[in-house]
Amino acid sequence: MRITTMFCLDFCSIPNHVAIKIALELKKLLIDNSLLDVKMASAGLSGTLLSGIGNLSHLRTLLLQNNQLSGPIAAEIGKLSELQTLELSSNQFVGGIPSSLRLLSQLSYL
Repeated sequence: MRITTMFCLDFCSIPNHVAIKIALELKKLLIDNSLLDVKMASAGLSGTLLSGIGNLSHLRTLLLQNNQLSGPIAAEIGKLSELQTLELSSNQFVGGIPSSLRLLSQLSYL
């Protein structure tokens, strides 16, 4: 199965147990570059922020706050040249903020 057109993933307003199941299934799908917004705040997510995030070249919004994401923040996040809003607070990330974030010229909210 391939998702060919998608504009926004917004899991902020659904129960955590449902969001977790959806997120696990999304890992199995190939998501193309039409994805613009990912809103998964307080969705009960855990694990690491994968380097593949850099492949979502048209992403404008990435809201992943209030989860249990861990490990380093993927440096590939700096490839998201259209990113305007990034919210990663209240997770369990380790290490520093990737220097690649300075490449995000469209970023207006961090």
